[in-house]
Amino acid sequence: MKRATFGRFSGQAAFIGVAVLLLLAAAVLGAIGWRAYAEVSGQAARYRDYRALQRDAGKADSLSAVYENIRKEIQGIREALPAQNQGSQVLNILVEDARKLDLGIAGINALDEIPFPGYKELPFEINLTGGFANLVRYLHSLETRGMVLEVRSLSAHAEAINKSQVTAKLELSVFVPGEGRAETVPATVGAAP
Repeated sequence: MKRATFGRFSGQAAFIGVAVLLLLAAAVLGAIGWRAYAEVSGQAARYRDYRALQRDAGKADSLSAVYENIRKEIQGIREALPAQNQGSQVLNILVEDARKLDLGIAGINALDEIPFPGYKELPFEINLTGGFANLVRYLHSLETRGMVLEVRSLSAHAEAINKSQVTAKLELSVFVPGEGRAETVPATVGAAP
């Protein structure tokens, strides 16, 4: 009788042993599966990042081209206005362009220049008389001459007797290269630090 009881317990022990082994095997397979899932999801994330970098690579190239064009334009401005007597040269340009368009200069004031790192602001106040169309052409000629300028204010009114003639007060600033070094963007735009 003891033998039958031992056999019954040994069958249950074998069943429990097999069940434990199956649970351990399932746990090992689950861990391997989880690790494989983590590896696949990590590879997928790296692939998405690579695709985003590949898609945006052209943008960095176009920014580099824009930066290079801006550098060339600034160099052109530096060459057009040498460092000596920049205020006098700008004043000559303002007067010559007005004379070419038959505008009378009732007065012109060169205000104190304002230095900044790498450039200077040269402010002027100009009183002009002449035809309205010529005044518009004058402003256009200044804008297309290659100077960097800002028109701070412009007021114009017609004379009472001759409506085609205007008197205008123009306040503008011309920006020219100066001493010191301006902060520049590194040549490797878009490169990782």
